[in-house]
Amino acid sequence: KERFYIPGIKGTLDAFHIKGNSMSPTIKAGDMVICSAVESLTELKANEVYAVVTSQTVWVKRVQPVLNLSNKTTHLNLISDNHLEYDSFTVDIKAVKKILKVKLKLTGV
Repeated sequence: KERFYIPGIKGTLDAFHIKGNSMSPTIKAGDMVICSAVESLTELKANEVYAVVTSQTVWVKRVQPVLNLSNKTTHLNLISDNHLEYDSFTVDIKAVKKILKVKLKLTGV
Protein backbone atom coordinates (compact mmCIF):
# COMPACT_ATOMS: atom_id res chain seq x y z
CA LYS A 1 0.00 0.00 0.00
CA GLU A 2 1.17 3.48 -0.78
CA ARG A 3 0.93 6.10 1.94
CA PHE A 4 0.02 9.72 1.29
CA TYR A 5 -0.92 12.84 3.20
CA ILE A 6 -3.58 15.42 2.39
CA PRO A 7 -3.60 18.62 4.43
CA GLY A 8 -6.68 18.93 6.62
CA ILE A 9 -7.48 15.20 6.64
CA LYS A 10 -6.08 13.22 9.55
CA GLY A 11 -5.49 9.51 9.93
CA THR A 12 -4.76 6.71 7.52
CA LEU A 13 -6.34 7.27 4.12
CA ASP A 14 -7.45 4.87 1.42
CA ALA A 15 -7.91 5.88 -2.20
CA PHE A 16 -9.44 4.08 -5.15
CA HIS A 17 -10.98 4.75 -8.55
CA ILE A 18 -14.73 4.55 -9.06
CA LYS A 19 -16.25 2.22 -11.63
CA GLY A 20 -19.79 2.73 -12.87
CA ASN A 21 -22.27 5.59 -12.76
CA SER A 22 -24.45 4.76 -9.75
CA MET A 23 -23.31 7.85 -7.84
CA SER A 24 -23.46 10.22 -10.80
CA PRO A 25 -23.54 13.22 -10.88
CA THR A 26 -21.85 13.47 -7.44
CA ILE A 27 -19.11 10.94 -8.20
CA LYS A 28 -18.47 9.76 -11.74
CA ALA A 29 -16.75 6.72 -13.26
CA GLY A 30 -13.00 7.30 -13.23
CA ASP A 31 -13.03 9.69 -10.26
CA MET A 32 -10.77 8.79 -7.36
CA VAL A 33 -12.20 8.93 -3.86
CA ILE A 34 -10.12 9.58 -0.76
CA CYS A 35 -11.49 7.86 2.35
CA SER A 36 -10.77 7.41 6.03
CA ALA A 37 -11.84 4.46 8.15
CA VAL A 38 -14.96 4.67 10.31
CA GLU A 39 -13.98 3.37 13.74
CA SER A 40 -17.49 2.99 15.18
CA LEU A 41 -20.98 2.64 13.73
CA THR A 42 -22.02 5.56 15.93
CA GLU A 43 -19.90 7.80 13.64
CA LEU A 44 -22.20 7.16 10.67
CA LYS A 45 -24.21 10.16 9.57
CA ALA A 46 -27.36 9.45 7.57
CA ASN A 47 -27.24 10.26 3.86
CA GLU A 48 -23.49 10.93 3.74
CA VAL A 49 -21.27 9.08 1.26
CA TYR A 50 -19.31 6.04 2.44
CA ALA A 51 -17.47 3.10 0.93
CA VAL A 52 -18.97 -0.08 2.35
CA VAL A 53 -16.65 -3.08 2.10
CA THR A 54 -17.87 -6.68 2.19
CA SER A 55 -16.05 -9.90 1.31
CA GLN A 56 -17.69 -9.70 -2.13
CA THR A 57 -17.41 -6.06 -3.20
CA VAL A 58 -17.03 -2.38 -2.34
CA TRP A 59 -20.01 -0.06 -2.73
CA VAL A 60 -19.73 3.72 -2.67
CA LYS A 61 -23.19 4.96 -1.70
CA ARG A 62 -25.14 7.25 0.56
CA VAL A 63 -25.73 5.35 3.78
CA GLN A 64 -28.70 5.31 6.14
CA PRO A 65 -28.16 3.22 9.28
CA VAL A 66 -31.12 1.00 10.25
CA LEU A 67 -31.48 0.70 14.02
CA ASN A 68 -33.25 -1.91 16.11
CA LEU A 69 -35.31 -1.18 19.23
CA SER A 70 -32.10 -1.07 21.30
CA ASN A 71 -30.75 1.69 19.03
CA LYS A 72 -28.09 -0.65 17.59
CA THR A 73 -27.27 -0.59 13.86
CA THR A 74 -28.39 -3.86 12.29
CA HIS A 75 -28.48 -2.97 8.59
CA LEU A 76 -27.39 -0.25 6.21
CA ASN A 77 -29.60 1.20 3.49
CA LEU A 78 -27.35 1.97 0.51
CA ILE A 79 -28.63 4.66 -1.84
CA SER A 80 -27.32 5.70 -5.24
CA ASP A 81 -27.42 9.34 -6.33
CA ASN A 82 -28.36 8.06 -9.80
CA HIS A 83 -31.68 6.82 -8.42
CA LEU A 84 -33.33 6.76 -11.85
CA GLU A 85 -31.11 3.81 -12.87
CA TYR A 86 -30.28 2.22 -9.52
CA ASP A 87 -32.57 1.13 -6.70
CA SER A 88 -31.54 1.43 -3.07
CA PHE A 89 -30.85 -1.81 -1.19
CA THR A 90 -30.14 -3.01 2.32
CA VAL A 91 -27.07 -4.82 3.62
CA ASP A 92 -26.88 -6.73 6.90
CA ILE A 93 -24.22 -5.15 9.12
CA LYS A 94 -22.83 -8.66 9.76
CA ALA A 95 -21.72 -8.81 6.09
CA VAL A 96 -19.80 -5.53 6.34
CA LYS A 97 -16.04 -5.87 6.85
CA LYS A 98 -15.16 -2.16 6.85
CA ILE A 99 -16.76 1.25 6.32
CA LEU A 100 -14.81 4.20 4.94
CA LYS A 101 -16.00 7.81 4.96
CA VAL A 102 -15.51 9.44 1.56
CA LYS A 103 -13.68 12.67 2.39
CA LEU A 104 -13.12 14.00 -1.12
CA LYS A 105 -12.99 13.07 -4.78
CA LEU A 106 -10.38 13.76 -7.39
CA THR A 107 -11.44 14.06 -11.02
CA GLY A 108 -9.12 13.47 -13.96
CA VAL A 109 -6.50 11.56 -12.01
